[in-house]
Amino acid sequence: MDGEIKLMDLIDTVNGMNDVETVKSYCLSIISTLQKELQNRKSSLSDIRLLRNSYEKSVENNEILDLKAKLNKFSTENTKLKEQLNSKQFSSQSYLTHTIINLTILYTLNYALFTHNFEVLGRYLIDKVRLLKIENDELSKTLLENHIQPLFIELNKEKELNKLMEKRLTELHLMNVQLRKDNSYLSHKSNEPSDSNRKREESTRKGMRDRSSSYSRNNSRSKRSLSPRRRSSSTARSSSPKRKERPSRPSPYSKPSDKQINYRSNNSNDKSKSKHNKSHH
Repeated sequence: MDGEIKLMDLIDTVNGMNDVETVKSYCLSIISTLQKELQNRKSSLSDIRLLRNSYEKSVENNEILDLKAKLNKFSTENTKLKEQLNSKQFSSQSYLTHTIINLTILYTLNYALFTHNFEVLGRYLIDKVRLLKIENDELSKTLLENHIQPLFIELNKEKELNKLMEKRLTELHLMNVQLRKDNSYLSHKSNEPSDSNRKREESTRKGMRDRSSSYSRNNSRSKRSLSPRRRSSSTARSSSPKRKERPSRPSPYSKPSDKQINYRSNNSNDKSKSKHNKSHH
């Protein structure tokens, strides 16, 4: 009934639609959901079959081991009975038949119990697997909400901080480059006036040297020009009556003689003594 109702609902919804593309998309979505359900059911069936096969194999192996143990017991008992028969000629047919009947009854009972318990055990295991899946999903959700989500948030924050720091580093690098350029420009500018000052000093020194050389040349020329006049004046003075000879003034560029030095030192000493006496009075 549920499948028929679903089909009717699908038909009604398709009839209510007008566009072909919407109908196609709706049908494709339904087909995809049905395919997912089929895959889930196939996976559950494969899990059940694997469990059944594993359980059947384990049961078969246990049964085989039990039967081997029982056969070993029967073989040992048979050998013992044969030995007793050979020794005492004892007839034990009734005992053997009784034991064989008991073993067959036990085997049938065990087989019935195993077949009945297999169905119960399979259902129990399937329910257990479903519960474990639900618990696993809940645990994964709690882990995501409590531990993993805040870690992701912190990681995103750190990534944003790293981006900002990288931008800041690039800006600082550019500023450093600009500062280096400005520093080099200013150092070049500061060196330019020092060079100009040096050039000025050199030019002033050269001017002073040129002036001193020109002054010395002019003095030498004036002396040469004055030398014949002095000679003529000396001849005139020789004809005239003798006068007191005036001491010739030394030129400012000639070195003073020893007499002049002594005369100057005596004058300076007399002046200092007179000042001392005035201060004493």
